[in-house]
Amino acid sequence: MQNINPWSAIITLLAIVCFVRRKQAIGGWLLWFLSQLLLGAASVLVSAAMSWRNYLPSAWTDPPQHLFYGLSRPPQALAIGIVACCACEAARAQTEASLRGLQTALAASTAIAIAVAIVDTVWFSSLLGYDLRLAGTMAVVLLYLWFSRRVKRVFVKHNWTGTMADNPNVATVVPKSDD
Repeated sequence: MQNINPWSAIITLLAIVCFVRRKQAIGGWLLWFLSQLLLGAASVLVSAAMSWRNYLPSAWTDPPQHLFYGLSRPPQALAIGIVACCACEAARAQTEASLRGLQTALAASTAIAIAVAIVDTVWFSSLLGYDLRLAGTMAVVLLYLWFSRRVKRVFVKHNWTGTMADNPNVATVVPKSDD
């Protein structure tokens, strides 16, 4: 029997949950993107725990290389952690303020990932692919949060009814009644 990659199992389960919850305010693509932010933070924590020795000067033969590693990796990990916290708060509060906080954290994290990618171009070319994927993921989620009608309905207008037209030409949803 072939071994199952735990990340593949988690992603598959998450996709099923997102599909099942697609008619709820935090469901579908919105849940998918928020979950990706949390999984990214979990991945960073696991990676940092497994490679903690990289932060020690004794692990490096080139002091400038250690300096650049220490100046790039911790801010990137912190930014991802802040994004995950903001994603949890946005999902919990479902307010425009929490959405703006998440968008701000994503924009800052994207900028940090790009800066780290520039450093890695010179010092850590093996990490460049990771940095570019991270910056791309953050940018895509940020664009979704800026332009999605569903996000606007959930966080700004608060009129998510559990139905949404599949037709992109139909931009209205029946508001909840106050009865």
